[in-house]
Amino acid sequence: MLNSIKWSYAGDPCSGLEECLALIKTGKKHDGFFLCERGSSFFQGSGYGEGPYYCEMGFEELNGAGTKVYEYPEEVSWDGLLDIARRFEGGEDFSQSKDHWKCTDGFDKSNEKAGKRRVIGGLSVLWLIGMAVAGYVIFYMKG
Repeated sequence: MLNSIKWSYAGDPCSGLEECLALIKTGKKHDGFFLCERGSSFFQGSGYGEGPYYCEMGFEELNGAGTKVYEYPEEVSWDGLLDIARRFEGGEDFSQSKDHWKCTDGFDKSNEKAGKRRVIGGLSVLWLIGMAVAGYVIFYMKG
């Protein structure tokens, strides 16, 4: 059984792929991207009018590390965008794209932990600088 499919264009819900494609092709909205959510993964396509078009997919990592986003390594044609969107909507497993598509970003809990370590490290450095300045001021005020 397929996971439920949700389509949107520029953040507004759509009835399906055909409506999204019509909106992207006619360029009736400025934000030229559509999104298909299927379970814990998504497919996003973007572009205007005659192109170029871009696409990316997001997959929730099984180890709980967050969602990783993979970008198709080059621009795609209209037919290519259609093909990938229809295959994704049909339930095709795109997990192999992780090996061929470029990992661009995503929410990664390990990055969140690294960010917290950088903040703590930065605050520690500021504290040390503050202590050094305070010691310098006290030393010269006594002397």
